[in-house]
Amino acid sequence: MNKRVILEAGGIVKVFPGVRALNKVDFTLYEGEIRALVGENGAGKTTLVKILSGVYQPDQGEILLRGNKATIPDPYQAQHMGISIVYQELNLIPYMSVARNILLGREPRTSLGFVNSPKLVGEADKLMAMLDLSLDADSLIYELPVAQQQMVAIVRALSANPDILILDEPTASLSEHEVKHLFEVMRNLKNKGVSIIFISHRLEEVFQIADSATVLKDGELVATRGVQEINQGELIRMMVGREFVNIFPQKGGLDIKEDIVFSLRGLTRRGALKDINLDLRRGEVVIVAGLRGQGQRELVRAIFGVDPIDKGEIHLEGRKIQINSPRDAIRAGIGFLSDDRKTEGLVLCRSIRENVALPTLGERKVWGFINRKEEKEAVASQVKALDIRTTSIEQEAQFLSGGNQQKLIIAKWLLGNPRVIIFDEPTVGIDVGTKIEIYHRLRRLAQEGTGILIVSSDMIEIIGMSDRVLVMFEGEIVAEIPAEKMSEEKIMAAAAGEKTS
Repeated sequence: MNKRVILEAGGIVKVFPGVRALNKVDFTLYEGEIRALVGENGAGKTTLVKILSGVYQPDQGEILLRGNKATIPDPYQAQHMGISIVYQELNLIPYMSVARNILLGREPRTSLGFVNSPKLVGEADKLMAMLDLSLDADSLIYELPVAQQQMVAIVRALSANPDILILDEPTASLSEHEVKHLFEVMRNLKNKGVSIIFISHRLEEVFQIADSATVLKDGELVATRGVQEINQGELIRMMVGREFVNIFPQKGGLDIKEDIVFSLRGLTRRGALKDINLDLRRGEVVIVAGLRGQGQRELVRAIFGVDPIDKGEIHLEGRKIQINSPRDAIRAGIGFLSDDRKTEGLVLCRSIRENVALPTLGERKVWGFINRKEEKEAVASQVKALDIRTTSIEQEAQFLSGGNQQKLIIAKWLLGNPRVIIFDEPTVGIDVGTKIEIYHRLRRLAQEGTGILIVSSDMIEIIGMSDRVLVMFEGEIVAEIPAEKMSEEKIMAAAAGEKTS
């Protein structure tokens, strides 16, 4: 490659208590290049980009920016040096407006020094138009869905006109349309000479958008290769250190029984769900699909008692049950993994032991006191079974990688032996090795008799994992497609509103 080197990091070392996050990593980025940065959760990807954006300081090594040795003391200075980053964990201010978040620290002001609100909104609207984002600039961030918050964070990063743009899992919560538009913006930026570091666990996206890929494993550099030189299988092998023959386990087939473990009849919530009927048979995996915002999230929240329903019935193993709250759902034997694991799935500041034990505390009480010995043994058993990588069950959940956090939530529900588990986007932001572990675990659970209901927007996952797909459009189930008739074309047609049987 004859292009000019814009960023070079050599011999980067970063050590945290008990772990060497990066070990003598070298990284070179060229002007106008889109570089994918890939690896399993905990490989060191986020640590590296946080060093390049001034969040962390390296313990060893040096950084050259445009050929000159550079110290990047903090993210503010990084931005002034031409480096913008969109973090995997969004760092927006929830009770500020969209406009204030986009132009934070760079707000237009009046001659008296006050924020010029009309000009602020006008500039924010122009910036959002770059990503075809139609939002009220006065909306508060906390009122927006996660996907729209992600887009606001990307707009904010672009508003600084960076020479180097770092995107850490930017597509994890975006719809297919939003991803396509983001990729168009990335290609336009590349053509203008902007260099982009793109972290993603969706390997098909790496081959769609990147020029090259750098692979990290256990904090060390494995290789940097042009995407035209390798295929997905080779990339996976470099990431995980072994070859996978079957990413998805064999489907249910003869394991699917006629008896229905879970069903919905006429489930309705005004403005969100219309007459939902659903049967989940023992031994099968059912996936609810559709474009984002068509009622999938509202459906699973209604089943779990987070949101109220206006009418309809829920049946579990042939018995009608009443669910008015998550407590009722847990008592009935229903578990729920939210799509927002950090906010709704875990108490990040508490230990692994406390998180896993939380839904089933009452089962280990003796005379009102919790049997700690039994609790520790039960939690340790789940941690071992799911291969959750941790120094101790007393380690706080916030210090686990994304994949281990997701396995932690699964452990939390498995401890209570639920009859049905609902997964909302179970593999978002998770590396391919952990994805494969989760896919095989879910299939084993189905074979053991647990009802498995999944909401997913990942087409490869939908086709690879499901025995049946239920497609939603505008709050209704418009299609039911069995495995033998399943195709991407049929699913997408139904997702666009075409009713099929």
